Amino acid sequence: MEHTACIGVKRDFRTTATACSLKRWAALVVSIAGVLLFFFVVGPFFLEMPAIAPLADFIEEREIDAGALYYTDIEEFSEANINMENTMQYMPEGNGVSK
Repeated sequence: MEHTACIGVKRDFRTTATACSLKRWAALVVSIAGVLLFFFVVGPFFLEMPAIAPLADFIEEREIDAGALYYTDIEEFSEANINMENTMQYMPEGNGVSK
């Protein structure tokens, strides 16, 4: 059975193995560079956007662990959840918006 990771490479085993290895290393380097670019350029850019900055400031001010999966122990998030559910349940009608 032939490996399909490096399609279009010459049939010589040595050339195929070297080309596949180089392609894989290049893919790894590009992937790592993409992750680093997101962490150090794209992520901080989003934190400065007007829609996200107040939320980021709120999280920092209250020293909330934003990496946690559930915020069940934090009073602010309990209140926010109640407000969000009420907003969705009792959505204002009018202003040309119809259900």
